[in-house]
Amino acid sequence: MPDDNLWAEDTERELQENQGSSRPVSPRKKGSRLRRRLGLFFVLLIIGAGVVLGLHLGGVWDIRPFAEKLGIIKSETLSPADRRQQELEEWASRLSKKENELNEKEHNLEVLSQDLVSRKDALLVKETEIQALEKDSNDSKVQNEESLQALVQTFQEMSSRRAASIIEQLDQKLAVKLLLKMPEDSVASILGRMDPGRAALLTEQLALQKDR
Repeated sequence: MPDDNLWAEDTERELQENQGSSRPVSPRKKGSRLRRRLGLFFVLLIIGAGVVLGLHLGGVWDIRPFAEKLGIIKSETLSPADRRQQELEEWASRLSKKENELNEKEHNLEVLSQDLVSRKDALLVKETEIQALEKDSNDSKVQNEESLQALVQTFQEMSSRRAASIIEQLDQKLAVKLLLKMPEDSVASILGRMDPGRAALLTEQLALQKDR
Protein backbone atom coordinates (compact mmCIF):
# COMPACT_ATOMS: atom_id res chain seq x y z
CA MET A 1 0.00 0.00 0.00
CA PRO A 2 1.87 2.97 -1.27
CA ASP A 3 -0.29 5.54 0.52
CA ASP A 4 0.24 3.88 3.87
CA ASN A 5 3.98 3.78 3.37
CA LEU A 6 4.04 7.44 2.39
CA TRP A 7 2.03 8.41 5.48
CA ALA A 8 4.36 6.43 7.70
CA GLU A 9 7.41 8.15 6.28
CA ASP A 10 5.84 11.58 6.83
CA THR A 11 4.95 10.73 10.39
CA GLU A 12 8.44 9.46 11.13
CA ARG A 13 9.95 12.64 9.63
CA GLU A 14 7.74 14.88 11.77
CA LEU A 15 8.67 12.94 14.88
CA GLN A 16 12.36 13.38 14.09
CA GLU A 17 11.91 17.12 13.52
CA ASN A 18 10.01 17.50 16.79
CA GLN A 19 12.69 15.60 18.60
CA GLY A 20 15.38 17.84 17.04
CA SER A 21 13.58 21.06 18.04
CA SER A 22 13.09 19.93 21.63
CA ARG A 23 16.66 18.73 22.01
CA PRO A 24 18.08 20.16 25.32
CA VAL A 25 20.80 22.85 25.17
CA SER A 26 24.21 21.58 26.10
CA PRO A 27 25.67 22.70 29.48
CA ARG A 28 28.62 24.30 27.70
CA LYS A 29 26.35 26.72 25.84
CA LYS A 30 24.44 27.54 29.03
CA GLY A 31 27.69 28.34 30.86
CA SER A 32 28.87 30.56 28.04
CA ARG A 33 25.66 32.59 28.09
CA LEU A 34 25.80 32.97 31.87
CA ARG A 35 29.39 34.18 31.77
CA ARG A 36 28.53 36.76 29.13
CA ARG A 37 25.61 38.05 31.18
CA LEU A 38 27.69 38.23 34.37
CA GLY A 39 30.50 39.98 32.51
CA LEU A 40 28.09 42.56 31.11
CA PHE A 41 26.60 43.08 34.58
CA PHE A 42 29.99 43.72 36.18
CA VAL A 43 31.00 46.10 33.39
CA LEU A 44 27.81 48.10 33.89
CA LEU A 45 28.34 48.02 37.67
CA ILE A 46 31.90 49.37 37.34
CA ILE A 47 30.75 52.11 34.94
CA GLY A 48 27.94 53.12 37.31
CA ALA A 49 30.29 53.20 40.31
CA GLY A 50 32.72 55.34 38.34
CA VAL A 51 29.98 57.80 37.41
CA VAL A 52 28.78 58.07 41.03
CA LEU A 53 32.33 58.53 42.32
CA GLY A 54 32.99 61.19 39.71
CA LEU A 55 29.86 63.10 40.75
CA HIS A 56 30.93 62.91 44.40
CA LEU A 57 34.49 64.06 43.78
CA GLY A 58 33.26 66.82 41.50
CA GLY A 59 31.00 68.16 44.26
CA VAL A 60 27.85 67.52 42.23
CA TRP A 61 26.39 64.91 44.57
CA ASP A 62 27.38 63.99 48.12
CA ILE A 63 27.08 60.21 48.38
CA ARG A 64 27.99 60.00 52.06
CA PRO A 65 24.41 60.10 53.44
CA PHE A 66 23.37 57.39 50.96
CA ALA A 67 26.45 55.32 51.79
CA GLU A 68 25.78 55.68 55.52
CA LYS A 69 22.23 54.35 55.06
CA LEU A 70 23.56 51.34 53.16
CA GLY A 71 26.16 50.74 55.87
CA ILE A 72 29.06 51.23 53.47
CA ILE A 73 30.60 53.89 55.70
CA LYS A 74 29.96 54.68 59.34
CA SER A 75 28.28 57.92 60.34
CA GLU A 76 30.74 60.23 62.08
CA THR A 77 28.37 62.00 64.41
CA LEU A 78 30.10 64.25 66.92
CA SER A 79 29.23 64.30 70.56
CA PRO A 80 28.11 67.64 72.06
CA ALA A 81 31.53 68.04 73.71
CA ASP A 82 33.39 67.32 70.47
CA ARG A 83 31.12 69.65 68.53
CA ARG A 84 31.69 72.39 71.11
CA GLN A 85 35.45 71.82 70.91
CA GLN A 86 35.32 72.06 67.13
CA GLU A 87 33.34 75.32 67.33
CA LEU A 88 35.86 76.76 69.80
CA GLU A 89 38.77 75.83 67.52
CA GLU A 90 37.08 77.44 64.53
CA TRP A 91 36.31 80.56 66.57
CA ALA A 92 39.93 80.73 67.80
CA SER A 93 41.17 80.38 64.23
CA ARG A 94 38.96 83.24 63.04
CA LEU A 95 40.02 85.37 66.01
CA SER A 96 43.70 84.72 65.29
CA LYS A 97 43.19 85.68 61.67
CA LYS A 98 41.49 88.95 62.66
CA GLU A 99 44.26 89.68 65.16
CA ASN A 100 46.91 89.20 62.48
CA GLU A 101 45.02 91.53 60.16
CA LEU A 102 44.78 94.19 62.88
CA ASN A 103 48.49 93.85 63.70
CA GLU A 104 49.35 94.30 60.05
CA LYS A 105 47.17 97.40 59.79
CA GLU A 106 48.67 98.79 63.01
CA HIS A 107 52.18 98.22 61.63
CA ASN A 108 51.28 99.98 58.39
CA LEU A 109 49.84 102.93 60.32
CA GLU A 110 52.97 103.11 62.47
CA VAL A 111 55.19 103.17 59.38
CA LEU A 112 53.01 105.87 57.84
CA SER A 113 53.07 107.88 61.07
CA GLN A 114 56.87 107.71 61.24
CA ASP A 115 57.09 108.83 57.64
CA LEU A 116 54.82 111.79 58.36
CA VAL A 117 56.89 112.74 61.42
CA SER A 118 60.08 112.60 59.35
CA ARG A 119 58.53 114.81 56.68
CA LYS A 120 57.30 117.24 59.33
CA ASP A 121 60.74 117.40 60.94
CA ALA A 122 62.37 118.08 57.57
CA LEU A 123 59.92 120.91 56.96
CA LEU A 124 60.62 122.29 60.43
CA VAL A 125 64.35 122.31 59.69
CA LYS A 126 63.77 124.31 56.52
CA GLU A 127 61.36 126.64 58.29
CA THR A 128 63.86 127.28 61.09
CA GLU A 129 66.64 128.04 58.63
CA ILE A 130 64.38 130.38 56.65
CA GLN A 131 63.35 132.23 59.79
CA ALA A 132 67.00 132.56 60.79
CA LEU A 133 67.82 134.11 57.42
CA GLU A 134 64.91 136.49 57.76
CA LYS A 135 66.09 137.50 61.24
CA ASP A 136 69.59 138.23 59.96
CA SER A 137 68.18 140.54 57.33
CA ASN A 138 65.79 142.23 59.73
CA ASP A 139 66.97 145.33 61.62
CA SER A 140 64.47 144.93 64.45
CA LYS A 141 66.18 143.26 67.40
CA VAL A 142 62.85 142.78 69.16
CA GLN A 143 61.39 140.83 66.25
CA ASN A 144 64.52 138.69 66.03
CA GLU A 145 64.28 137.83 69.69
CA GLU A 146 60.59 136.99 69.46
CA SER A 147 61.09 134.71 66.46
CA LEU A 148 63.98 132.92 68.12
CA GLN A 149 62.00 132.45 71.31
CA ALA A 150 59.09 130.99 69.34
CA LEU A 151 61.43 128.43 67.80
CA VAL A 152 62.84 127.58 71.21
CA GLN A 153 59.32 127.01 72.52
CA THR A 154 58.56 124.72 69.60
CA PHE A 155 61.59 122.54 70.31
CA GLN A 156 60.86 122.41 74.02
CA GLU A 157 57.34 121.11 73.40
CA MET A 158 58.58 118.08 71.45
CA SER A 159 60.46 115.08 72.79
CA SER A 160 64.20 115.35 73.38
CA ARG A 161 64.92 112.63 70.83
CA ARG A 162 62.96 114.39 68.11
CA ALA A 163 64.42 117.80 68.96
CA ALA A 164 67.92 116.31 68.82
CA SER A 165 67.32 114.77 65.38
CA ILE A 166 66.18 118.15 64.04
CA ILE A 167 68.83 120.36 65.66
CA GLU A 168 71.52 118.00 64.36
CA GLN A 169 70.51 119.01 60.83
CA LEU A 170 70.61 122.77 61.47
CA ASP A 171 73.46 125.10 60.74
CA GLN A 172 75.90 125.06 63.63
CA LYS A 173 75.49 128.77 64.48
CA LEU A 174 71.72 128.52 64.45
CA ALA A 175 71.79 125.35 66.58
CA VAL A 176 73.97 127.12 69.16
CA LYS A 177 71.61 130.13 69.27
CA LEU A 178 68.63 127.87 69.92
CA LEU A 179 70.38 125.83 72.61
CA LEU A 180 71.53 128.99 74.42
CA LYS A 181 67.88 130.00 74.82
CA MET A 182 66.85 126.66 76.33
CA PRO A 183 67.04 125.54 79.98
CA GLU A 184 70.20 123.62 80.83
CA ASP A 185 68.33 120.38 81.63
CA SER A 186 66.62 120.46 78.22
CA VAL A 187 69.95 121.16 76.50
CA ALA A 188 71.60 118.25 78.32
CA SER A 189 68.76 115.89 77.38
CA ILE A 190 68.90 116.95 73.72
CA LEU A 191 72.69 116.71 73.46
CA GLY A 192 72.57 113.28 75.09
CA ARG A 193 70.47 111.99 72.19
CA MET A 194 72.66 113.42 69.44
CA ASP A 195 75.56 111.89 67.58
CA PRO A 196 78.50 112.05 70.04
CA GLY A 197 80.71 113.99 67.64
CA ARG A 198 78.03 116.53 66.82
CA ALA A 199 77.08 116.86 70.51
CA ALA A 200 80.72 117.48 71.52
CA LEU A 201 81.11 120.21 68.91
CA LEU A 202 77.92 121.99 69.97
CA THR A 203 78.88 121.69 73.63
CA GLU A 204 82.20 123.36 72.89
CA GLN A 205 80.50 126.18 71.00
CA LEU A 206 77.99 126.68 73.80
CA ALA A 207 80.81 126.98 76.33
CA LEU A 208 82.57 129.58 74.19
CA GLN A 209 79.39 131.62 73.81
CA LYS A 210 78.71 131.57 77.55
CA ASP A 211 82.23 132.77 78.32
CA ARG A 212 81.76 135.87 76.21
